[in-house]
Order: sequence, then C-alpha cells, then structure tokens
Amino acid sequence: MLTEVKVWEEQAITVDEFKKLGREEKQGMTLRERDGAMRVYLDKTDVDLMVVEPGPAGKRIRRLAQEKAGAKDTPAAAKSQNEQALHAIEGARSGGKHVRLEAGGVDITKTLDLSTAATADKVSVGPAGKGFDESLEVTASDLERLMKDLVTESKKGGK
Repeated sequence: MLTEVKVWEEQAITVDEFKKLGREEKQGMTLRERDGAMRVYLDKTDVDLMVVEPGPAGKRIRRLAQEKAGAKDTPAAAKSQNEQALHAIEGARSGGKHVRLEAGGVDITKTLDLSTAATADKVSVGPAGKGFDESLEVTASDLERLMKDLVTESKKGGK
C-alpha cells in the first residue's frame, strides 16, 4: 500500500528555458532527474492511496483511492483526481509524455506495471451521506466539529 503518490508529467521545455521562467509561470513545475539528466515535470495530481501487489512485470496497481474529508469536497473532485492520474499514466504508456510516480519523494515508476492502472479499482472515499463510493463513517459536520475540538484542546494544552 502506497500513500500520497505524486503524479508528475514531463514537460517539453528545457531546463534552461525553465530557469528563465518567472515564478508564476513555474507554478506546479519542478526539476527531476531521469536517465542521468535533469528534466522539467509538471505536478498533475496525487493519489491518496494506491494498493499494489507483486506481479511478473512489476507491482500491479489494484486500487486508486482519493480520500476527501472537507465539508466542500465532492465525489466528482475525487473522481477527477483519479481520472487525471490515469490519463497521465495511460498517456505515457501510449508514447506520450513521460510520467513519474513518486512515493515519499522517491521515484517508484519503474517498480510498477503501469499497464495495470487501467483495470485498477478507482474509488472515492469521503464523509457519510455525500455520495462517495466508500464512507469514512462520519459526516462532514462531525469531522468539522472534531477539528474544532482538537484545536481548542491544543490551545488549552499550550498555555
């Protein structure tokens, strides 16, 4: 099981061009090493939970899960994140832009069988009663109340 897997997509600009960009133009982009050379990558999305299992061509991707806990989070937003991740992976597999998957800042791309992403379960997980594929078993208002209580208790303990 892998958590917070970042999905990066290589961009068609050189490192020198990237370095000349202004701060606003660099939004979401970073430099990463690939095959001994620095490359420019764009942050496409993240996968909150990726379930993998051993396979003959690398770890098989069995599940992509997006967890949402905010009062304004929606199942559609979670589904969109899964679609963005899959689109980047499938694009790379079909000869498009190179994709890089990272867990804990480590490139795990070559350890995965990317062909299995298309058949992986894609689920949204969120507060009860909001239409997510799977429920956190608490409501959004319960989560909000819990956070407020934790902040209040934290402030009391800090005095």
